[in-house]
Amino acid sequence: MANPVCTPNTLLATAKCFSGSVLDSNKQRAMKIYFMAAQLAAIGGTNYLGHLSTTLVTDSRCKETLYPDQRDTIRLAVEFNNANAAGAALSTNIETLMQAIACLQNVPAEWMEVMEIHLRCALGYGHAYPQ
Repeated sequence: MANPVCTPNTLLATAKCFSGSVLDSNKQRAMKIYFMAAQLAAIGGTNYLGHLSTTLVTDSRCKETLYPDQRDTIRLAVEFNNANAAGAALSTNIETLMQAIACLQNVPAEWMEVMEIHLRCALGYGHAYPQ
């Protein structure tokens, strides 16, 4: 597969079938989980593809109660761990991290969401896609 082009117009044009007019937000999230499970299997991890509603539910500990703040904290920890696993060598000192993000703290949330989409596309979840 060719490297994806990470511009909003290109991504929208190639993913019309995933839009909110086709898939509601729950179906979009289910599709995202399916894609992530497929990627995990493709890189040699656990293959949940035939077990999305069984083994994946158990391994994800879905029945444990996690409050929204806890889920957000866990998502951030996952991103931190993935960056370090890729070789980023991020500091564990919160003050150092706060200094690193100082320039982003007043950026509108919508812009940060678009930045996140761009970075997820560029990362390719396993290696950087040259643009």
